[in-house]
Formats: sequence, C-alpha cells, structure tokens
Amino acid sequence: MTKIEVLNALQPFCQEKIFAKYLGLNVEDVIELSNSEQPICSPLRTDKNPSFAFQKQRKNNTGGEGYVLRARDFVSNFYNHGIYFWGDCFDAVRHYLERHQSELNNQTPKKEKEWFAVILKHIIKTFDIDIFGKVNNDNNIEINYEKYEKEVTFKTRERKQFSPQFREWNEFDKDYWSSYNISKQQLEDRKVYPVNNIWIWSSNNQDWILIYSHRDNDICYCYDYGLDENEIRIYKFYFVLRNKHQARHRFMTNMTNIPFLENKYLGVITDITRIGCLIKATKDALVGANLKIFNEKIQFYEIPSETTIPTDEEIKEISKRHDILLVFTDFDYAGVRFANSIRKQFNVIPIFLTNGKYRTVNYGAKDLSDFQRLGGRIDILITRLELHLKPLIDEILNSNHKILTTYSI
Repeated sequence: MTKIEVLNALQPFCQEKIFAKYLGLNVEDVIELSNSEQPICSPLRTDKNPSFAFQKQRKNNTGGEGYVLRARDFVSNFYNHGIYFWGDCFDAVRHYLERHQSELNNQTPKKEKEWFAVILKHIIKTFDIDIFGKVNNDNNIEINYEKYEKEVTFKTRERKQFSPQFREWNEFDKDYWSSYNISKQQLEDRKVYPVNNIWIWSSNNQDWILIYSHRDNDICYCYDYGLDENEIRIYKFYFVLRNKHQARHRFMTNMTNIPFLENKYLGVITDITRIGCLIKATKDALVGANLKIFNEKIQFYEIPSETTIPTDEEIKEISKRHDILLVFTDFDYAGVRFANSIRKQFNVIPIFLTNGKYRTVNYGAKDLSDFQRLGGRIDILITRLELHLKPLIDEILNSNHKILTTYSI
C-alpha cells in the first residue's frame, strides 16, 4: 500500500491532526498555517527566526481530489546549511520516532520499506483509531473501508475543563477594545473578561494545572458561554498579542458547537430579526452588534471554527428565528471552503470582505473588527452589502428553490 492510498482513506484534516500531534502544535494553528503558508519558528528545534512552513500540494497523481500537506524546515548557519526537515505527516511521525527510540522498543526498522508499517502502527496506537484495518505479520496494510466509513476517525474525548481567574480592567484593555468601537458595557453584557490566570483540569494528575499567567506582553481575554448539559462551563480564551505564525495558541476553547445551541445560553440573543449571520469571531459579532441592513439588526451566531460545519439541527434551529441566513467568513482558502460547504447544504448566503484577488474590491481588512479598527467606512460597507443582497433576498423570500451563486460584498 502506498502513502497516497492511505491519504485518500483519511478523513478531512487528518493530516493536520497528525502533524499537530507529532510536532506539538495546535490543530487549528496547523490548519491556518497550511492555508496561509506563512513561516513560524520551528517546533523541531531552537529557532529564533521563522523558518518552518506548511505547504499544500495538489497533484494529478494523488488518486483523488484532495491534497498532500507537507512541511519544510529550513536551517542555515555556519555549520549546517540546507533543509532540516521536508516531508508529509508520515515523515513527521518518522522524524519523531527517530528522536524517541524508546517508543520503538529499540527495534528500529532495518529496511526502508519497513518504516511505513511502523509509522501507521504508531499513529493507530496514538490516536486509538482503526481506519487502516489490520497490520499483519508481513507488514502489509489493508484498509478496512467499510469500518472507515462508519466510525469516527479520532477517539471522542471529554470536554476540557478550564478555571480562569479574572483581573481588573486596565488602560490597555480600554485602548484595545475602543479601537474596535466596542464599549466596556458591551463586553460586560457579552460576558467578556480580562484574565489573570488559567488552570486546566488534568484527569491524569487529578489536579488543576496552571497554564497561563498574565504578563504585559501576553494579554488574554475570556469569553464565557455558560454551562453545558453536564454543568461544565464553556470558555473561549483569546491571546491578543500572540503572533498567529508562532507555535503558541492564539485561541483556546472547550467549545464544540454553536454556543447558544449547545448550552442554551441565550444572553447573546437580542430579538427575533429577519436576518441572522454565522460568524467566526466574538469580536466581529460585537462590532456587528449595532449594524443594520435594510434598517434591520443582524443577529450574529458564533461558530467554533471554519472547520466545524453546523449540523442540520443547528441550522434548523437558527432558521426558525430568521427569514434570511448569512455566513461571514475570511476571504481565504479555509473561509471560502467553509462558506461554500454550508451554502450548498443549507442555502446560506456567503459574504466576504474581499482582498482584491479575482477582480474583487480590496477592503484592506479580512473581517469586520479589522475593518473597524483600520478606519473603514461602515456606512459604505452597508450600502454595498444592501446592493448585493437585495435581489438575492427578494428571490429567496419569493421562492423556495436554492440559490447557487456565491456573493461577496
């Protein structure tokens, strides 16, 4: 069996998850970096200058419509010049095993062709998965496609438990949020708090472990989404000064679904409006809270990430509240793919702040909050939005057939 056959059997984002696990990165960071291809400081060694990057390669010989995700780590100095690492997710596993011989029980494969079976066995053990079928004594792998199609790739885990300690608002907080025209009252109404410390519950140690402490160069804010059905509080933490291209989390969360549907927390729901909008960031939802289209307020619903497609139940519940449902995502690979996925499934209208590519308008910002902070004219934005949406909305309201055209502002 070849790598391509295994890649074709993997579910979406399995490559990213394998990379994240064996490089010690966050899955969402790997997905974002694979789309942007921006370099970060290498997770494989001490690295002061960003020299590690992901790259998606689409080839005709992949045997499918997907891509092969590869990582490249350049190292260049007086003693060593060239490529430190270059390979796919399986090469990353091999790189890890070569540096952790104890996990091979000191039985390093003697032949090159034996490595792939060893790599797959370690992935299966690490993630507790069985999508590859059995690995027989001859090191031949047979994919169990029927089992793969019926079972979830990665073992479902219990929700993480966080315990944050909040601090008082200071001048930095005031300046930061006012740059987005977001008031302290809006933050308090939305249950956004500045964070002093964060602990996470360790089931292995049966104790709370401190994972963050406030520093002037590492500011964190907490979004509180209330309790789930098991009385576990749902949080999202935003580290505003961290560079997204560094190997540090910019976000941490134990959210898995659209928040108000998951925990019945309706504090962010204002009134039943004609227009609802799915959006990725809480900050964007706060900026958009005062926006009106056709003199109608927009009710925003935050999605966990651009890799989490809403369920039929979630869309059905939201649709009960609105005549029109929009989705506002970034104008990049992940954002456009997410918007198109739910457009096709649920007849949701995608909108983007475009960047000049493909003969589009360049708004100089990727989302509402950046547009506000950089001094964008919100009134002009609304006028353009109404211009594009009016004929589409009229058609949806007056007919039941699906609209299959993607629109941008």
